[in-house]
Amino acid sequence: MKRKEARELCMQLVYEMIIKNEFGLAGYQFYLEENPEENPQDGYIRQVLSSVTDHHDDMDQLIHSYAIGWEMDRISRVDMAILRVALAEMQHIDDIPNFVSVNEAIEMAKKFSTENSSSFVNGILGTYLKDRGEDRLHLDELSRIAEASQVEKSSQTEKVLDSDKALESEETLESEETLESELDLDETSQKE
Repeated sequence: MKRKEARELCMQLVYEMIIKNEFGLAGYQFYLEENPEENPQDGYIRQVLSSVTDHHDDMDQLIHSYAIGWEMDRISRVDMAILRVALAEMQHIDDIPNFVSVNEAIEMAKKFSTENSSSFVNGILGTYLKDRGEDRLHLDELSRIAEASQVEKSSQTEKVLDSDKALESEETLESEETLESELDLDETSQKE
């Protein structure tokens, strides 16, 4: 299981906690019983779920303070689950950069929630980062990632082009060899 899949599983398990109004690791224990294979993301999942279990009231207060004009009962449960997972990462897991948590939360909102949810989630988490003085860092990191991505795409494009040229050269050579052998056959058959 990759981190992205683990994060989505966490969101689904937190969603279940919200629906049942029971915060704990019972849902994850059931998941483990149904999926007994070793999971390299087990530590991460337990850390996120434990953080949500222990701090969901504080997280809800924080979300409420940033969701200006929104009553808590109007925020979709999926969005609440996404926000809680992101806040658990941002507040309690040091090895995940905050901008990664925000970006992944936005992606989950696009995948699992409504059309406007990604903007809502971005607004809440972005304001939280700004209040912590991390918004500039967030933008700088995104710029650096975008630049690295462009360089990687450019490099991949060059490789594809080089590969296409090599294939084209091989095909041309094969065509020429085929044509030469056909011409040799024609010359041989004309001599006979």
